[in-house]
Amino acid sequence: MSATMKMLRKIHEQNERESVVKELISLRPITPVEIRASHPFETVYNDFNPPPIPVDQFAPYLSRKLTMKRNQKIEKMKMQNTVAQPTFVLTNSVTQDTEEEKETKSNTSVKTQPQPQTNPPNPTTLVPASSRTTDKSFLLHSGRHLQQHLKMEECFDKIVSGCSSMPLHRLFETTLQVYFLAEKVLFYHDVSSVKVLYCPSTTTYCPHGSGLVGYTQFVRKTLNIPIANEHISYDYKTEYANCPPDAHVLVFPLYDGSSHVKCIVEVIRNGKSPTFTEDDERFVEYFQNKCKIYSRWLFQPVLDDQFASDLMQTCRLGQFVESIRDKLCKLFSCRSAEIWMLHKEKDQIFQYQPNKDQPILIPPNDTGIPGFSLRKEIPVSCISCRVHSAYNEKIDGNGDYSVLSIPVRDPNMPVTYAIVLRGKRIPQFFTDYDEKILARVAGYCIASLTSAEIVEKNHMALEESLRQQKRLRSLLEVAETLSGQLRMDVLIPNIMSRACDLVKADRCSLFLVNDSHDKLQMTFGAGLKNTIEIPINAGIVGWSATKGEILNIKDAYDDPRFNRGTDLATGYRTLTILSVPIFDDKKGIRGVTEMINKLDGVFTEDDEKLIQIFNVFCGISIENARLYRASLDLTMQLHSFRDISASMAQSQTIKKLLEEIIKNTRTVIGAVYANFYLCENGQILFTPYVQDEDIDETSKKAQQIREGRTKEDSLGVKRAIIAKLMLGDESEYDAEEKKEEEMRNKVITKCVNTKESAMLNNDDYEKSLICVPILSSDRVVMGAVLMRWKKSQQKFTQDDLKLLESYSVFLSLSLERFKLKNIAQLGSLEVEMQNVMSNEERGEMRVPTKLLMSDEECGALLLRNFESTEWKGMALFKVAFNIFNTFNLFKKFKISASCFFSFLFEMKNSYLPVPYHNFTHAIDTMQFMAHVIILCGLKDVLTQKEILILLVACICHDANHDGFSNNYNYKAQTPLSILFKGQSVLETHHCSVSITILSKDESALFNNFPDDEIASVWTLFIDLVMATDMSKHFDIVDEMREYLAMGLTWKDHPKGRLLFMKLLIKAADISNCVREFETADRWADVLCEEFFRQGDLERALGMEYDGPLHERQHLNKQKSQLGFYKSVALPLYLLMERIEPGFSVFVTNVKNNMEKWAATKKEKDDLERIEKEKEEEEKRKREELKAVEEAQKKDMEQMAKAKAEKEKQKIKY
Repeated sequence: MSATMKMLRKIHEQNERESVVKELISLRPITPVEIRASHPFETVYNDFNPPPIPVDQFAPYLSRKLTMKRNQKIEKMKMQNTVAQPTFVLTNSVTQDTEEEKETKSNTSVKTQPQPQTNPPNPTTLVPASSRTTDKSFLLHSGRHLQQHLKMEECFDKIVSGCSSMPLHRLFETTLQVYFLAEKVLFYHDVSSVKVLYCPSTTTYCPHGSGLVGYTQFVRKTLNIPIANEHISYDYKTEYANCPPDAHVLVFPLYDGSSHVKCIVEVIRNGKSPTFTEDDERFVEYFQNKCKIYSRWLFQPVLDDQFASDLMQTCRLGQFVESIRDKLCKLFSCRSAEIWMLHKEKDQIFQYQPNKDQPILIPPNDTGIPGFSLRKEIPVSCISCRVHSAYNEKIDGNGDYSVLSIPVRDPNMPVTYAIVLRGKRIPQFFTDYDEKILARVAGYCIASLTSAEIVEKNHMALEESLRQQKRLRSLLEVAETLSGQLRMDVLIPNIMSRACDLVKADRCSLFLVNDSHDKLQMTFGAGLKNTIEIPINAGIVGWSATKGEILNIKDAYDDPRFNRGTDLATGYRTLTILSVPIFDDKKGIRGVTEMINKLDGVFTEDDEKLIQIFNVFCGISIENARLYRASLDLTMQLHSFRDISASMAQSQTIKKLLEEIIKNTRTVIGAVYANFYLCENGQILFTPYVQDEDIDETSKKAQQIREGRTKEDSLGVKRAIIAKLMLGDESEYDAEEKKEEEMRNKVITKCVNTKESAMLNNDDYEKSLICVPILSSDRVVMGAVLMRWKKSQQKFTQDDLKLLESYSVFLSLSLERFKLKNIAQLGSLEVEMQNVMSNEERGEMRVPTKLLMSDEECGALLLRNFESTEWKGMALFKVAFNIFNTFNLFKKFKISASCFFSFLFEMKNSYLPVPYHNFTHAIDTMQFMAHVIILCGLKDVLTQKEILILLVACICHDANHDGFSNNYNYKAQTPLSILFKGQSVLETHHCSVSITILSKDESALFNNFPDDEIASVWTLFIDLVMATDMSKHFDIVDEMREYLAMGLTWKDHPKGRLLFMKLLIKAADISNCVREFETADRWADVLCEEFFRQGDLERALGMEYDGPLHERQHLNKQKSQLGFYKSVALPLYLLMERIEPGFSVFVTNVKNNMEKWAATKKEKDDLERIEKEKEEEEKRKREELKAVEEAQKKDMEQMAKAKAEKEKQKIKY
């Protein structure tokens, strides 16, 4: 009987246990579809000038009856004027007017209304001549009045007829400009909510009471100003651009039916045009009355009915919120639009957000202006939301933006909605028209919103029913999949993917119990590149594995069993966890299924039951897969041996492959010579690894030389022979060839160092070349390819260079593949070791030949001006090998070359790629330690054992440093700080990593010590590494001072020797302070960058800065370095000088660097002071200029007043 059948049979036989499948099928009934009757909403907005009933907005002017009445009125006025005239006057001949009559006519003013005639004239009565003159003036007067009245009516008719197709401000300006024959007409909206007058044409605005326009709004009167700047309210700065000082200005307000000022009209004529007359003022009075009567039609915003119809579309809530946001932003030309809701009974405020299936609950203290508008149920309009008392930066955002909020009540529900607009673009505030439009559409928006909520609820109910069906179907598919798939690598990812879909989890991991039942192995985990292994009782899965219990955790970080290390390693944030154990047929726990982060909330009881059923199938599949895998293990081993043999057999083909690529590349580019150079141990080898040339072209060149058709004449050949005889074997041709080779090597070196291609063209086409570095996938230089002498006798082009760069990719892939094959066969350590030493040299206790330095190089290696940053890759190994050889440590402690190389290789890999605390810093520290031992004569004072431990501790003292300080680890509660609580976190970790490496057989440097010494070796090593903790720096210094105060010498007492060696490694750790200033400056920049990385992370996590050095924006490098030198470096080296006089040279170096730091600080301070003085000087000049302008303005005002007084005096006299 198969394992599957046994498992199913035992499940059915357990009658006392309730069936989880049966429970799953009857989870819950399907939610019925919700239907809700629609009802009107109440917009909370008080409109002082409401629109008329929307039957016909312009009925008064489009009505035929009213038009006929107006025509009858005009005809009646004509008849009255005609009847009032005597008939004989029309038939009498016109006589010449006397001079007195002409003067009388010119002085007669035009009245607004004709004087009524109490006694109409008798046609039969003759009228005297003077009476005829008066009647004639009356006729002219009445005709002119009628013409003016018709002109007024025509002007207003034009405005009324055009207001439906043209913006009101533009219609007023263009029409009135023609009527008044004005240079300019400006229409200012009165935005009463923000107390501003806004002109759309010029996009300018002025506050109430400011300037001519603001003054007119304040006094509510018409202003006829002959000269603009003579008026007391004229503002030169704000009005000069639109209204020159000498302009004639007519400013008047327009009112609505409630006598509220709706707008201000400013009519401007230039100084050379006529001033405004009483007729103009009469027109203004007429125009004001007309606008007041028809204000309900005129001063209304035009809203396209298409907007309201667009809202009547059925869609889900998230889609509706996004759609209405975009439509409102487009309609009002604002930056954002929001919908808020207040539930009065629960006193909760929600915000509707795009692509969210339900509103988001907002904390009571973070509701801002929308919350104020909802709770008070009042509209809010601010030109800058920062000035509002309820402003909240988190919710209301940029405080400089304007905001408009209109509440909407639901009469049938205890809720109030609010539509909030933010950031009006042009103008920068919301006008009264915006308020009217929003109040008009708000009800439609909220009605559509409630419809969208109903659609969302019904849709979610349908999704839930479909989800239940999908879960059952998924379980059946899992069972079907298990029966046909036995490969674990295919089976488990497929099952885990289905499990995520089953319960809507973001990630899923499967932990299996190992054969020894002491650890859990993660065989599949999203977000992790490699399989991990944890103790069986560790973490949440460990609890489920040992207790057999289901854990449903709502917040992972609140559970003490949760291990945050995985999140830190992957950068993933775990929120919710569902951990369910997997049982086998014997009720033994085979593993744990861990579901991570429910996508739509938290894991439910239904999810627990589903995963329980899933784990039944998962346990069956694991058992079957184990049996299948056991049958394939032997076959897989045989295949592995075959692949390894094939790879070894192809070890010689890499050169042939490179030769083919080089040859094809040279042929395509058209070069004569092509060389490929390898890079080993970080250094380029100038001997070509692969060479190729055009045989035909080189043979032709050789034939030309032999036949004498070259540029050299016979005399040149003789000179060459003589030079060869005088110089020996090296001829002039050889010297020239050597010079060209040196030039090519420089180009190759530049390409390798800069990792950039190079092109060098020469007048002699044979010397032209292009060179491209060969880079690996992680941009490590693997070699270089060089093409020389273009066959067409032309210069190389950029296309040739790009083509060579393209072909270099094939070279890189070939080399990487070859390298990966070697690593797969031998391991990366073995590959690197093969590159630097032979098999015979591995067991020898000396420096390998490829890493050996000359005596001169070794001497330079121990100098103070050593630049560790110039040594890359294997060159750092070379430094370490030769320093150890200087102290004869290999033979003394029987350390083989392979053992020391393995130690360096493992330590290099343990260091992380951080800016400062990396492997280069470790070698730099070790070099300075060797320099101090040699310079101060400590080689004969310290034992070789102590020297060995000191050098090894220098290499290990920052192993696996992550670039963050101990304080950061404490504050961030990293796994290391939790593990090493109460200790030096990083230093303890450095020791742990180093001990692991030093304990391996292949890298055990301390293995040859006797058993009675090994404990003291490890103790001294650990003490030295732990001494590098800067928090213990002053304790160690004070302890040494106390020791010296007792009159003891460090050489004679173990405690003194230990304290001295601790000070030695601390001095080496901060050795940059005593090197050349340029070196110290570079290391300071690198250290600052590492501090900045921590500071950026602290700022992102909302933590306080660990120190001022971590704040990128306010760092003063010179000041911080001086502080470090004064408080740490100088006292340390002074103490060392007191112990060993040889340290005096280091004290001098520290003081010299301090002087240079002080000088650079002074330069920086001087520059900052100069910049500050410049800013203050510019500010002072601006203030002086402003004062001069104000003085000039006052002088002009005084002159204008004086001139006005003189004019008054003239008129008076």
